Amino acid sequence: MQRAMGSTQQPPAVAGVPPATLADGRATAKAWLLALVVEAPLDAVGALPAGRLAQEGPELCAAVLEAVGADGALARLEPGGDRERLAAKAGALAGARHPTAAVAAVGLLRAVAWRQLRDALGPLDGQATAALAERLAVVCERVAAAAVDPAPGARTPCLVAVPEPGDRPWVRAAARIAARPGDSTAAFALLVLEADAGASLIPAEAAVREALPSAHTLIHEAPDRVWVLAPGAHRSTALALGERLASAAVAAAGAAGDALSLRVAVAACPEDGTDPRALADRAAEGVRAARRLA
Repeated sequence: MQRAMGSTQQPPAVAGVPPATLADGRATAKAWLLALVVEAPLDAVGALPAGRLAQEGPELCAAVLEAVGADGALARLEPGGDRERLAAKAGALAGARHPTAAVAAVGLLRAVAWRQLRDALGPLDGQATAALAERLAVVCERVAAAAVDPAPGARTPCLVAVPEPGDRPWVRAAARIAARPGDSTAAFALLVLEADAGASLIPAEAAVREALPSAHTLIHEAPDRVWVLAPGAHRSTALALGERLASAAVAAAGAAGDALSLRVAVAACPEDGTDPRALADRAAEGVRAARRLA
């Protein structure tokens, strides 16, 4: 499904979610912790707040799954909802020390929830699978957005305004990089990878994650589109990274017997500007232009 940047369309709730086996969030929280352990460098595993995640993680995981199946539950995670503070804990529960790490942790939660939902719900047709994937991505986008918000009243010297509630999580995380105190030239790049209409990046997403440098973050927007936030990257290095990621995705899809065609666009700070919102728009327009020429 193609979706324009900033679209206000919200995919519908998915009936039957959460299944009874996942409703209390405990199994999902445990799987999330295990995924965090696997992803963390060996010398950082001991710093993971396993005890806190065990205590508070099930409530967050249950809220995420419930939001996949009910619009009212999704609204509770959004700004002003009574679960907004719960969503904002996602980074802390995963031991994230900066916004990009918080977004990455929520990405792991989405991947874990996706696997568990597929296992619990059983075989789904293509349309139902796409609907589930997009709804889960939107729910986790809301959680990631809450997790990278600055503390109320915080004001930090930055190139752009403090992230706004309506900003996408990749824009928010990029804005926080630009807001590093005392660094008026913080470099970063935003990359967007988009598959052909009707195709899905989900089967190849694990390969893309494995090809990412450790400090970079992959953020899922839709079944056919992902974003990458690359701290410290300039345009030339971001373009090279985009080629590597596309190659990894195409190779993974080919190994599974699927053909995959990708478009990649890049916007870098400061070469292409310094406002993360404008940079995200520029990258999104890049894939739209490539789509028109295809």
